[in-house]
Amino acid sequence: VLGDFPQPRSYHTAVLLGDEKRVVILGGNDEVKSFNGKSVSVLDTSQAVWSWYHHTCHGCQGMPGGRSGHEAILMGDGKSILIYGGWDQNSNEEEEDDIFGDAWLLDTETWGWRRANDLKITKCEKKD
Repeated sequence: VLGDFPQPRSYHTAVLLGDEKRVVILGGNDEVKSFNGKSVSVLDTSQAVWSWYHHTCHGCQGMPGGRSGHEAILMGDGKSILIYGGWDQNSNEEEEDDIFGDAWLLDTETWGWRRANDLKITKCEKKD
């Protein structure tokens, strides 16, 4: 495998793009920090020798903060990734982890983030 491997991490997501040749690694954490959306790692398997690439992302509406344990899915266009939720266990809050209820879309052609509508989860009470 060519290129620099991503930093070791846990609680990240890996999404296979629509071309079925590239895997995008998003977020996660190590012992010191949670990884944010400014940089993403891509494993390109289109050649006999696989390669790692690291893209610096941008965002007109900001970028997702460092997070772990989030969800990520490939959208129907085969190039956009939706991430939702997660937490930052390395936040500066002494009381509890920062838990996110936000959603972001990453365009893997431009490597640009845009904020999706907040998809807050609410408790559903059973009605008799």
